[in-house]
This record gives sequence, C-alpha cells and structure tokens, in this order.
Amino acid sequence: MSMYGKEEEDTPVQQLANIGLIEHSIKDHGKGLFQLVGKDGNAHSILGRVAAALKRKGWSPKAVNVVINHMTSGDYNHLLRVAVSVQDPRSLKLEALASEMQELEFELEMMRDELEEEDE
Repeated sequence: MSMYGKEEEDTPVQQLANIGLIEHSIKDHGKGLFQLVGKDGNAHSILGRVAAALKRKGWSPKAVNVVINHMTSGDYNHLLRVAVSVQDPRSLKLEALASEMQELEFELEMMRDELEEEDE
C-alpha cells in the first residue's frame, strides 16, 4: 500500500498471474449468478453481490479479491464491465423473470383495487 492509502499498481507479471487466476476460477467453478438489473445500483451493493456469487461458486478468496480490486480500479462503467465479465449468462434470464414477476405483481394489485371498487 502506498503512503496515500492506495494500493501500488501490479507489475505486468502480477497482472498476468491475476488473469490466469480468474481464467482458472471461471474454468473450474464457473461464473457467478447475480442480478444487476432491478437491484440496487450502488457500487458497494454490486461489489457485495458479485463477491457473494463468486464465493457461492467456490472461488478462492484470493480470486474474489482480484475481481473486486479490478472492479474498483476504474470508474462506475468499468465496475459494471468487470461485473458482467464474471456474470453467468443465466443471470440475464433471472433478471428477465424478475422483471416479468414485478409486472405481474403490479397487474395483480390493479385487479385487486378494481375488485374492491366494485364491492363498494
């Protein structure tokens, strides 16, 4: 850690080792299942969901930390790009189903209101 509280930049060799660790983790354990759409978009919330999903898949703490450090090494768009790079494509189906479920819940609530008005 530098005197300014920021971690020193990795050497090219460390960067290659980190890439290898991530590739190995994806190959051995798969990508994480987590939602981005329809959830809290706060960066800390996203970091938590990504870390938890990768841990559930069996990623080592070191591999999870490499991903989190990479996510926080740039701006918000960079954070999202890294998150998507370790996101299981099936997560998109989960997001679509969650969105559809919200729409159905809204329709159900509207129907309940209409029935209550008719009963009055």
